[in-house]
Order: sequence, then structure tokens, then C-alpha cells
Amino acid sequence: MSLRASQLNGCGFCVDAHAKDLAAAGEPAVRVNLVAALVYLVAMINAANRLLVITHTKGGSYQAGTFDAN
Repeated sequence: MSLRASQLNGCGFCVDAHAKDLAAAGEPAVRVNLVAALVYLVAMINAANRLLVITHTKGGSYQAGTFDAN
């Protein structure tokens, strides 16, 4: 969580420190790097949620699999 918070706050020193602490604690590099992929995913979901709120889209009409690739 510290790494994620530091990324959101844009503190390069803290991002560096927390990433190195995670590596020293034995956290695999893949998991440390995926935190950045998580930042992107949260931003995209947040943008979609805000768009749907602005357009007053009502819940309940979504069908599972609507966005699956054919």
C-alpha cells in the first residue's frame, strides 16, 4: 500500500524506497511492477464510473460477457 500511495502522490523518492523495501523483503519483481499496471486499471475504472454517473446510466441492464472479444 505504501508503494501505491507514493505512486499516487507522485513522490519519486518514496516510490524508489518502497520498491526497494519490497524487493529486500523478498517480493518478486513481477508483483512490484504490477502495482503500476494496477494504477492504470484503477484510473480506467474510475474514468468509466464517472462517465456513467455523468450520463445518469441506470444499473441493472448489463449482461455478463457484453465486452468479451468474439
